[in-house]
Amino acid sequence: MLLAVKNLGLLACAALLSCLAASAQLRPETSEPEKKPAVKPARIVVETAPGAQVYLDDEFKGQANSAGRLVIPNPKLGEHTLRVTLMGKKDYEQTLTVAAGKETAVNATLEEPVRPPQPQPARIIVETLPYAEVYLDDERQGQTSGAGRLVIPNPKTGERTLRVTLAGKKDYEQKVTVVAGKDATVKATLAEAEQPAPPQLAPRVETLRPAAAVTAGTTRENHLKGRVSVQGLRSAENIAVYLDAIAGVDFPAPAQHVTIDQKQMKFVPHVTVVQKGTTVEFLNSDPVGHNVYWPSISGNKKLAHNLGTWPKGMKVPFQFNDLGAASLFCNVHPEMSGYVVVVPTPYFAVTDKDGNFVIKDVPTGHYTLRTWSEEGKPVTQAVDVTAAGANVLLTVSN
Repeated sequence: MLLAVKNLGLLACAALLSCLAASAQLRPETSEPEKKPAVKPARIVVETAPGAQVYLDDEFKGQANSAGRLVIPNPKLGEHTLRVTLMGKKDYEQTLTVAAGKETAVNATLEEPVRPPQPQPARIIVETLPYAEVYLDDERQGQTSGAGRLVIPNPKTGERTLRVTLAGKKDYEQKVTVVAGKDATVKATLAEAEQPAPPQLAPRVETLRPAAAVTAGTTRENHLKGRVSVQGLRSAENIAVYLDAIAGVDFPAPAQHVTIDQKQMKFVPHVTVVQKGTTVEFLNSDPVGHNVYWPSISGNKKLAHNLGTWPKGMKVPFQFNDLGAASLFCNVHPEMSGYVVVVPTPYFAVTDKDGNFVIKDVPTGHYTLRTWSEEGKPVTQAVDVTAAGANVLLTVSN
C-alpha cells in the first residue's frame, strides 16, 4: 500500500510540471524597449581676435575672450548671418547653416579697414645763413638752425610772402606759392647790407654866454653830484640823470662806441645812457643765439627796429640818432629786457643802488637837469654849477 501511495505522488508531481510548462508556452515573452542614442545640441564656435563683438542675426551674443574664442550654444536650426566687429578693424560677416547636433566652426579673421591715402601736408623749407629770422606774411616763423635751415609746417595754401632777415645783411623777400601736399624749397641768399653814409653833423656852435659856453681846450673839473630818493619805486638804482639840451651848443657824435652785452640771459648793463649820435655795439656772450629789437623809442613806433639774431661772440652796431628811451627785447628769450636812453648832451650818469650819481666835468653855468627811470615819472630841476661843482637832491615817484 505504501508503494501505491508513492507512485500516486509521483504522478501528481509530473502532472503539475506538465501544467507549468504549458502555461509558460502560452505566456508571451516580454523585454525592455531599446534606448536611442542622445542627440547633442548644436552650437557655433567662433575663433577671432580677443575682445571682438559677436552678433547672430544682428543680436549681440557676447565678446570673444582673451584667447579670441566665443561659443554660441543652442542656436536655432537653419540659416543665420554671423557678424564680428572690433574697433579699428573691418567688420567680418558670414552666412552659415546650423544643423541639429552639429558644431559650426567660424574662423573670423578681422582685417584692417581700407583707408583712403592721406595727402602729405605742405611745407616750406628755407635754406639760408645760420640764425636768420624767417617771416611768412610778416608773422615770425622762427630762426634758422646752425646749419641755416628752417622748416615751416602746414602753411596755408596759396601765394605767401616770405622774408628772411639777419643783422648786417640785406633782407631777402620772395613770393611763395604753397600747394597742398608739396614742399616748397626757398634758397634765400642774403647779400651784404649797404652801409649808410655817416651823418653830416652840423658845425659846432658856441655862444659867448658864460652860463652855457663850452670852450675848446678848457679843463673841466667841476662835478655835478647828487642823490635820488624814490617814492613807490622798487629801487633807486638805474635811474638816468642828465643835462638837457644847451642853447647854442651842438655836440658832435662821439667817436667811441658803447657796448651792451647779452650775458647770462640779461642785457648788461640793464640801463645804458648815451649821447645822441652814439653807436652802440650789441654783443652776444651767451652760447645761444640772441636777438635785439625795440618796438618804439619813447612811444614812437615809427622808430621801432629789429637788428636780427646772431650767435655767440658776434657784435652788431647801431647808431642812435633819435632822443628818447628804447626798450630792448630779445624775441628768442622774452624774459630779457633792457634800455637805451638817448640824451642831447654828453653830461649824464646812472644812479647806483643807493641812488647816488656823479656827472663829471660840467662847465660852470645854469642848466636844466632831467631824470628818466623805468618805473617813475620824469623829474626836471634847474641847477647852477659853479667852480666848486654842485650838489643836488632829487625825488622820483611813480
